[in-house]
Amino acid sequence: MDEHKEKIAKAAAVLAKYDVGKNLTFLVDDAYRHGVEGVEWDHNFKPKDVPNGDRVQRFTYNGKTFELIAANKHLTWDGEEYWSDFTLAIDGETVLTTVLQTSYGGEWTSREVSISTVLLKQVKLGDWMEELQVVCERCRENWNQIQKRMEEERLAKQASGIDLGKYGD
Repeated sequence: MDEHKEKIAKAAAVLAKYDVGKNLTFLVDDAYRHGVEGVEWDHNFKPKDVPNGDRVQRFTYNGKTFELIAANKHLTWDGEEYWSDFTLAIDGETVLTTVLQTSYGGEWTSREVSISTVLLKQVKLGDWMEELQVVCERCRENWNQIQKRMEEERLAKQASGIDLGKYGD
């Protein structure tokens, strides 16, 4: 029994080391993904065989196709959250099966792809973890550049309506 617990704990530790839960959560939360270098998003991905589809995404990176599928959304026993079965498949091979937890609170929604030892169902560790990190880093960098540009444009527009007159120096 201890060897099984150790194997599960080791898998969860490696997933945590590569921020797999954090990165998948970032993507599931509809990260900004337009024009990200080296990543091609399939915006028409809508699998027909996904029962009660919650969140689905497909993208290609480094010649590999990543599919993120959250399905079978159901209310938890306490009524506080929804859980969905979450699967990450790469080139049609499932490399991770766990749970997507979704909490609703008034004006906000919180999602988390869990890598908890209790909720992991299937894991196949591999290079995909590092590739996923690169994809998320590129998405974040791209979004940060867009935000900076938008802020600069906003400030320029605002400043154009201000006349400092003799107080400009």
